[in-house]
Amino acid sequence: MLLLPQAAAFAGDGVRPPLAVGLYVEADISGRMVENAIVLPRSALRGTKRVLVVEDKKLYFRDVDILRADSEQIIITSGLRPGEQVCISPLDTVVDGMRVRSSVGVEGGVR
Repeated sequence: MLLLPQAAAFAGDGVRPPLAVGLYVEADISGRMVENAIVLPRSALRGTKRVLVVEDKKLYFRDVDILRADSEQIIITSGLRPGEQVCISPLDTVVDGMRVRSSVGVEGGVR
């Protein structure tokens, strides 16, 4: 389960000034719960909505639904199955069905 905060900057309310840097605040942050979301490094994204999965030592493009993406990670809500391995290495040229060899023994995959 993943909580996605709904953030908004506090710029003052007309009565009080904005918070100064270095001050602490206690806040309740509301958000929505997302079931079965998968967080991957941004490097896993190929184009705008595809990742590369490894099946039988071969790479295959897979369309995924991305809930959120930033400069460091992506949050995927569908398109991957439990146990699948996703390629996060930067590759210049990829052909669907291309044979690969893992340089790191990764156990498991998507959980």
